[in-house]
Amino acid sequence: NVFIDSDNLSDLDLLFDIVKTKVHTLVVYLTQDTLRRPWCAGEITTAFSASQAKVLCIWLPSFVEPTLEEMQDLSTYVDETGCSLRQYAIAWDAVRDSFEFLLDPEITPRINMVNAPRSVRQYEQLADAVNKGYPCDLFGESSEKFPPIPGESDQIVVSADRMDEEAIAAAGIFVGKIQERLFHRE
Repeated sequence: NVFIDSDNLSDLDLLFDIVKTKVHTLVVYLTQDTLRRPWCAGEITTAFSASQAKVLCIWLPSFVEPTLEEMQDLSTYVDETGCSLRQYAIAWDAVRDSFEFLLDPEITPRINMVNAPRSVRQYEQLADAVNKGYPCDLFGESSEKFPPIPGESDQIVVSADRMDEEAIAAAGIFVGKIQERLFHRE
């Protein structure tokens, strides 16, 4: 199964439990506000601290890393309007550590989309890279090779900013391309 996290934000306990127990790969689709969303911060923190999930970053042109000051006080960086991470027993120190792991290319493989062509073809190339574990240098940036996605029984979650319509549309195309490739393996 491949799904976008914003398809099921009504029960974050369930979403975090899925990340903890069933997700093989968490794909973090980094747009301008992804890390500001509490459900994304919670998924990333759960993946790094409580699960065996692999994490992959897809770094888009709109993404800007949190500043040092923002990292020091994530309670003012993450928008908790309507959702508090504390109610899910997720501490700010754990979120900070997870963000640091996520943003460190030595720890977390990334695909840099900054120089990617703007077309559906980019999602096909991206899905091939994620599905087969290609090195992450498709668009001019290099990173370590990451393990290919396993068989159909494992879960893949694409974490995207549901407040960004472009991000949701792009994540939807990406999910469709990954699903095509999972069910049509060579």
